[in-house]
Amino acid sequence: MEQIGRFRFESLEHTADKAIIAHGETYEAMLESAAAAMFAQQVDLTSVPEEREWTVSAEGESAEDLLVAWLRELIFLSEREEAALCDFKILDFSQWKLRAEVRGGGYSEKVRRTGAGVKAVTYHNLSVKHEGDWQGTVTFDV
Repeated sequence: MEQIGRFRFESLEHTADKAIIAHGETYEAMLESAAAAMFAQQVDLTSVPEEREWTVSAEGESAEDLLVAWLRELIFLSEREEAALCDFKILDFSQWKLRAEVRGGGYSEKVRRTGAGVKAVTYHNLSVKHEGDWQGTVTFDV
């Protein structure tokens, strides 16, 4: 298991794509860890400057659906702003709706790449479990 600050996740072996299991003491903490894990597949989070801040909202029909919607919203934001994201904090959460604050900065020579960019979040092998802690398994198209 990897830990970057308060974010906990595992990178999984996968044939063509990338997959992670995000962990958290709460559902919200698991969502934050999933976001960190997704961007850690692309960049060293500790090398990303926290120059800017955005508010992000997402909603879904279920725990799994909200996980996918949240990560898709972050991919969209990253692409639109041409920014790497490195810090994620859920501010408000209620029945499959969230509002969060995310931080990051533009890509520069200081931002160390760790792999190919994530293009999409898939429903392949998607799961959310609550067994002691919350665990979210997600596969990404790269």
